Amino acid sequence: MSRHLRHPAFLLLAVALFSTGSSAARADVSLPAVFGDHMVLQRDEAVPVWGTADPGEEVTVLFAGQARQATADSDGRWRVDLDPMPASKVSRPLVVRGDNEILVKDVLVGEVWICGGQSNMEWTVDASSDPPREKATADRPTIRLIKAPHVTANRPQDDIDASWTVCSPATVGGFTAVGYAFARHLQDELDVPIGLLSLNWGGTRIEPWISIESLSKADLSSENMKRQLGMVERFESMSEGERFDREEKARLEHARSSVSYIDRQLGADPGVPGGWLKPGFDDSDWATVALPKLWKDTGEGLQGFDGTVWYRRTIEVPEDWAGRNLMLELGAIDDSDIVWFDGVRIGSTVEAHAAQRRYRIPGAIVKPGSRTIVVACIDSGGAGGFNGPANRLRIGVMDRRAAEPASIPLAGSWRWSRGGDHKGARPAPAPTRLVAPGTKPTDYAALHNAMIRPFAPYGVRGAIWYQGESNSGEPARYHEFMPMLVDDWGEVFERDDLPFGIVQLAAFREFKPDLPVEDQWPLLREAQSATAVAMPNVGIVVTTDIGDARDIHPRNKREVGRRLARWALHDHYGRENQDHASPRIVACEAVVPPRTDGDVAIEGFRIEVENAMDGLRTRDGKAPDGFAVQGPSGKWHWAEARFGEDGRSVIVWSDKVPDPVAVAYAWQNNPERANVTGSTGLPMDQIRLRCE
Repeated sequence: MSRHLRHPAFLLLAVALFSTGSSAARADVSLPAVFGDHMVLQRDEAVPVWGTADPGEEVTVLFAGQARQATADSDGRWRVDLDPMPASKVSRPLVVRGDNEILVKDVLVGEVWICGGQSNMEWTVDASSDPPREKATADRPTIRLIKAPHVTANRPQDDIDASWTVCSPATVGGFTAVGYAFARHLQDELDVPIGLLSLNWGGTRIEPWISIESLSKADLSSENMKRQLGMVERFESMSEGERFDREEKARLEHARSSVSYIDRQLGADPGVPGGWLKPGFDDSDWATVALPKLWKDTGEGLQGFDGTVWYRRTIEVPEDWAGRNLMLELGAIDDSDIVWFDGVRIGSTVEAHAAQRRYRIPGAIVKPGSRTIVVACIDSGGAGGFNGPANRLRIGVMDRRAAEPASIPLAGSWRWSRGGDHKGARPAPAPTRLVAPGTKPTDYAALHNAMIRPFAPYGVRGAIWYQGESNSGEPARYHEFMPMLVDDWGEVFERDDLPFGIVQLAAFREFKPDLPVEDQWPLLREAQSATAVAMPNVGIVVTTDIGDARDIHPRNKREVGRRLARWALHDHYGRENQDHASPRIVACEAVVPPRTDGDVAIEGFRIEVENAMDGLRTRDGKAPDGFAVQGPSGKWHWAEARFGEDGRSVIVWSDKVPDPVAVAYAWQNNPERANVTGSTGLPMDQIRLRCE
């Protein structure tokens, strides 16, 4: 092993020394995975290096001419801090010596950033726009990345199964696309190695990324955190027998509810009294479909349908299968199903859209010749249908001795007919194996414990963060959680002034021309912007101009990374540039614009804007748009607007609102009309502001 060069004696297990009545047990000096081959250490800052060893063992760390010593404490933990070092592209080893020696190869010194968040941060170069273009210029061996696997824990963990990857045209496809674009732009300006800690997980909320300590102290989360910790303690005190009993009880309860659910659906369905499950039923007037396929792609009237669809397929059972047990595989089915073979019900599954269906057909009912398979597929909400994969639709002999048992493929043409509508409430999903509380990806601190703590307090410059979609329904709570996360990560990475770049949520969903003000994603964006305004070293990157109304994962990650890099270069590397911040509305006052409606003066607002740079513009060359004003009644109306003579203000009014009390800009899920930019082309941030 390249990282662990052990003395032969330490490969032995503990040996009882009978003659002295004592025993010897040695624990090799070890490092967490973040200290691995090809890593990048943070320049110009003290660099913590830590690990474990035998209590009292002397440990020496050697790197770049420095030698630092430490003694493992009573828990076997040790740490040294290397002195700040300048950036270096020279590949050097880091050596750790105790009773054994660890060699970490190809270590560089440069800038290290955390890339945190959910799927839009995790989204890879391969899945983003124009991967070939990115790969063509990806021969950048001094950009390195370490990606945390998706793991959870209810207690802080010391290590994780991860390793560093050197950037190249062959490897960059798996990099975070935002992180890679960010690193590339930083490197072009700074000419130093860049290290990325890719700590992200699609679909996750913000709370699991915050520590137990921070969540326990905040009024917003302390009760939930206390309750979760209590559940963890009770679970850990349970015996294996008690856990088995709980699992068995859950299985029995689900089995009983499943029977009543299926009875309810079939009892109101025309398929049972119509004999659709019988082998001799005439299905010649039924439509055909090539399975696997979801209902939305199957036929008219099935898109959005909740209820039962029946499928039939006749196969020829070979003579030598007669009397033998068969295995019927149908892939995944959304959501529930009941299956018959030649008129005999052989199994069912309830509310398990991702589970691969496998049903045993007893040999007693297996006869040669034409035999019919019937599936009643029940959807209780969502897509409905067969999820596949196609190669998992088959029927074959159960033969444990054969490497490839004989089988007949079932993907392809089936007959189908729509049954009855769904009846009653959606059933509970099938119980899974009893798992420890606090280990779901949605649980408080579960991702911090497993995916952040193993990397802390690794030396970093800062963090970039793209998350919020999963919290969009609770913007008021996000107002408190976002600054909590920034402070929390600063504490665990031992940086009181941790630079933190937030990507504001992009435009998403259908544009609503009749709703100039919406209250979903704009409120979450407001929470993100408020954190950047209130906290030092925190920046916001506005992306409402590069979203995708139809896709929550807009593919233009290159521009997101570029904007983050321009913010970091200006605010944290002293590289003055205009293209670093979006314009932002900071104040407004009532004015009378040069418009009247008969003899009635129409009031409006003069809005003051900062970060206009060389003056406000519009991205399409037209008049400024995307503004709305609110009257005393509370109703919002689209407004007209023009730029002030100073180029750093906007005059806003509406003939429909003679006495407005508030103004809004880009306050929609998808603010398609919003077109104001600064002179550098960055979009202006959204705002909703009372101006009385």
